[in-house]
Amino acid sequence: MIVERFFTPELAQVAYAVGDQAVGKVALIDPRRDVGQYVEWARKRNVSIVAILETHVHADFVSGAAELACATGARVYTSRLGRQAFEHVPVDDGWTLDIGAMRLTALHTPGHTPEHMSWLAEDTRYPDAVQVLFSGDALFVGDVGRPDLLGEGQTDALVRDLFNTVDTVFRNLPDDTMVYPGHTAGSSCGKNIGSDPHTTIGREKAMNYAFRPRTLAAFTDAVMRDMPDPPAYTRC
Repeated sequence: MIVERFFTPELAQVAYAVGDQAVGKVALIDPRRDVGQYVEWARKRNVSIVAILETHVHADFVSGAAELACATGARVYTSRLGRQAFEHVPVDDGWTLDIGAMRLTALHTPGHTPEHMSWLAEDTRYPDAVQVLFSGDALFVGDVGRPDLLGEGQTDALVRDLFNTVDTVFRNLPDDTMVYPGHTAGSSCGKNIGSDPHTTIGREKAMNYAFRPRTLAAFTDAVMRDMPDPPAYTRC
């Protein structure tokens, strides 16, 4: 399995290429607007970008999904609930995409946004191999995606969604699942995101404050306590 990380320091944002070297094909997850680096990387690696996956509607940067689709001919796959205006294939929880022997499964993981999809990758040739979760802005190193960026009117519902995401989706993944988040330290999409480039589900179960509460009330207190003001670009 190919996993390539593209880091944008100014946004502490990460895009990923994931695919199967044997067939020379990859998917690109959460590309930023200037897509030339992905096209050049694919050329040098001698692989084709055949799919573009979005985890959610981004507030902190402009997605490059449409531009990358034009540059490569790849189709864009994103949550049906996002209702994006650009051309895309709408997907639901449990939808799968096979790229060679690599299977990507969409996991609906709302809480940061209502439509948020994480993408779980597995190599179907090796059933016992470690799975890889591209968690977007739902799960970070030591943190979770903040649920208050869409305004006070949606915060309570998003906190409930986030609690269910942590408690019924992430908690039930195998401990050795590798997690590649959409941001590292420096992003305002969480309140205290760690700087490590990746983590595991087992590590987050043990260390991440959001996994400790087992009731909605305790979870709400843990997540919203000491939450900084939303950045200006999210306010109407």
